[in-house]
Amino acid sequence: MTGRTNVDRELSSYLKGRSTSRAPAGLLDAILGEVDQTRQRPAWRLIGRILADRRTVIWMPPASARLVLLVITLTIAVTISLIVIAGSQRRLPPPFGPARPGLLVVDVSGHIGLMKADGTGLTELTSAPEVDSYPTWSPDGTRFAFVASKDLALAVVVMDADGRHRITVADKLRELDGSVGTRVGLSWSPDSQRIVFAAAVGDTTQPQLYTSDANRFGATRILAPDQFGTAPSWSPDGTWIAFKSVYPAAGTRQARCG
Repeated sequence: MTGRTNVDRELSSYLKGRSTSRAPAGLLDAILGEVDQTRQRPAWRLIGRILADRRTVIWMPPASARLVLLVITLTIAVTISLIVIAGSQRRLPPPFGPARPGLLVVDVSGHIGLMKADGTGLTELTSAPEVDSYPTWSPDGTRFAFVASKDLALAVVVMDADGRHRITVADKLRELDGSVGTRVGLSWSPDSQRIVFAAAVGDTTQPQLYTSDANRFGATRILAPDQFGTAPSWSPDGTWIAFKSVYPAAGTRQARCG
């Protein structure tokens, strides 16, 4: 142990003697000179190091805020779904009823007139010598059809809501047991372009069904010669016509035609 201790002491003395606590002469001046001559590093070269030293911070809202956000998202999704479903539904035509302006079309003492819903403001649109009855508004409320009677012959007439543009769409008709008029129906098509009615024509003794274009003269029979019917009514989609089928020996039954 003694020999080892002496070696340590001698080595420490040797290293102490070899070392110096003072810098070599001129070293500090040389280093400062090098610093003055070195250009500063551009700031853009430090961006990568700065970003690398930063940690990614993920912010999470509190649980109550997440619940509110979920409820809002579900509400928006349900609203959009309802709008899409409602928009895809098949749209029905406007309902039958009074004219669009809210006026009523009536027959008064054998003439057609317009009046307000409270019964005031009557304006007559037709006059003698014919007798007019059974006025019926078109679905769009711009025209009405009625039955005109003169010299024991009937005609189906269409007129604008203001009394102009009178068009006779069918004439030389005969009424059998009320086969023309509201008791059995003057029915408009949903698009307000055609009319279906029941009447007797010529020597027949039973009512037939006819359709007419509301814009010109001419009626077309829609039943076979041995079929008879009354009370026609157009379906809302315009594809069917319902009516009462007349059987001379057995009365009437409900029927339809397309």
